[in-house]
Amino acid sequence: MSKSFIVMNVVLVSCFIHVIGGCSKDASRPVNQVDPGQTNVLLITLDTTRADALGCYGNADASTPVLDGLSKSGRLFKRCTTSTSITLPAHASIMTGTFPYVHGVRRNAEGRVSQANDTLAETLQSKGYFTGASIGSFVLNAMFGLDQGFDVYADVSRGASAIAIHAERSAALVTNDALAMLESAGDERFFIWVHYYDAHYPYLTDAASGQNPRAAYQQELESVDTEVGRLLAALEASNQLTKTLVVVAGDHGEAFMEHGEVQHGYFTYDTTLHVPLIFSMPAAFKGGPAIADRVRTIDILPTVCDFLGVETPSRAQGASLASVLRGKRESLGLSLPAYGESVEAHDQFGLSILRSLHLDHWKYIHAPTPELYDLKSDPGELKNLAADQPDRVADMRERLRGLIAESPEMVTREDVDLDRSEIGMLQSLGYVGGVETSEGQSAQELDRFEPDGDDPKEYAEVFRKYSEAHWAMVNRRPQFAVDALRDVLIRVPGAVRIRTDLAYSLQQLNQTADAVTEYLAAIKQDPEDPYPRRLYGGMLVQMRRWPEAAEHLTVAVAEQPDDLEAWYNLGVAAGSMQQFAKAERCFLRAVEIDQRHVSALHALGSALMHQGKNEAARKRFEEVLRLAPNHPRAELDLAKVSVKSGG
Repeated sequence: MSKSFIVMNVVLVSCFIHVIGGCSKDASRPVNQVDPGQTNVLLITLDTTRADALGCYGNADASTPVLDGLSKSGRLFKRCTTSTSITLPAHASIMTGTFPYVHGVRRNAEGRVSQANDTLAETLQSKGYFTGASIGSFVLNAMFGLDQGFDVYADVSRGASAIAIHAERSAALVTNDALAMLESAGDERFFIWVHYYDAHYPYLTDAASGQNPRAAYQQELESVDTEVGRLLAALEASNQLTKTLVVVAGDHGEAFMEHGEVQHGYFTYDTTLHVPLIFSMPAAFKGGPAIADRVRTIDILPTVCDFLGVETPSRAQGASLASVLRGKRESLGLSLPAYGESVEAHDQFGLSILRSLHLDHWKYIHAPTPELYDLKSDPGELKNLAADQPDRVADMRERLRGLIAESPEMVTREDVDLDRSEIGMLQSLGYVGGVETSEGQSAQELDRFEPDGDDPKEYAEVFRKYSEAHWAMVNRRPQFAVDALRDVLIRVPGAVRIRTDLAYSLQQLNQTADAVTEYLAAIKQDPEDPYPRRLYGGMLVQMRRWPEAAEHLTVAVAEQPDDLEAWYNLGVAAGSMQQFAKAERCFLRAVEIDQRHVSALHALGSALMHQGKNEAARKRFEEVLRLAPNHPRAELDLAKVSVKSGG
């Protein structure tokens, strides 16, 4: 760690201690009266942050003084549970106050948060708040739907990452944008969400080079802590801190070989589901002892709404914690059921979905081999009591099923609007998925409630091997990826998406014939899975096999209407076949999904120009040049279309 980093950290920590007025002497001061109608909200989400990584949660080796100070000036919840260990659905739960099977997003980069969901940003925006978000990860970009309700949404450029979903911004850049938003808000009430992604793998710190992942991870959190301090110091300098409710929450945790897991996503143990949750506003409520009642990240939305005197969206499943914050009672006196899930092993490997339920100090994992833990005596979830307590297992299983049955209907995705020729193409392929209106989603969720497939916990070694392959793909090491993926497929030969990744890696090695073989094998295994269709369609576009590409890409967009790359490549195929009206529609859909996708904007302009829609084309080329001032083709095309339109 550099000396400059240490000096900066000490300075900012000193500023923050001044802000809270000192932890010990301020704890007993009387609570001031604040006007909820004049209260701002700052929501800070810490990606990939397990609770025990912070000093305020008992980690004596952690250097997180700013967050620790917030916990002392405010209220810390000892046992907060997130609903999933995947970034986009976890944040969707925070923003909607609903579990993933209700808001409808289960994985990163697959689908988007539907506009039919009511979010915290929309709720506060409707009450006159300035709303801004500064995001650290591509997987939360506006194209995935969490921008709804925000006046300003600063997210992540696709950059040079081989796989766009891994593009990220540093904590310092995220803070810079957040500070600009605070300035833009002026005297308006504001709701600002700041998302720090640094603690997510890969860890880019000094310790990472020493092959010490836990130490590298902790260093990432230290840099985030410093940035939180910079943000709070700016609030203090502008006299805003005393009237701002600060909420800090983890979206999910991180595993370091506990239960054989590395990173997160596949299991539902508390290494990845137990997250920090802190509320602080010394002017409104004083600090106090940590609150032991179990709470959920879905409780953030109703708590903020209650605290501000704003009506909570009707579909929210969370409970308000505001009475505890206000000091009306020291305990919630509630036993809130905390739901957790993982669909990663199911979607990637064809294994069973995992679901979990926390109730009091008990935890049940609904799996092919059920698991039951007494977290009071076994916080590490090391001793499975399911065989010894079948009655409790049966009871918690029914409670879990009842929780799903009594939930609001899942928000359904909108089916893609296909023309007759495209529907005919799908029908000729024997494909009907995505064309007809879907049935009630809660009924579907109950239909797949029972575990189906092998138990993911028997495949921890496979997941680790796949993780190595995945990061080899990200880091452009296709031969390593091919070798590792072939090893994985020996264990799970029916894993369509793993076979697709193998095909993609072979494609990167220019082993075209082998890549085609693997793509076709994956499509044959699951004809309605959009993932192999999209990647194979993209390869066919590169091979200039336009009609075949259009067939596969049409299936992909029918099943996954928000698949930007599939829409873009379908537009390329259509335009290459002189079907410019269809190409326009495809590129327009791609631009609707991501308004900053330069290639789609330029292609849309070209499709418009080919149809003689010169003025519309000119506007698109100008958009391209605003985003990419040195784009050579856009400059040439703008000149052409300007001549045609007499501009």
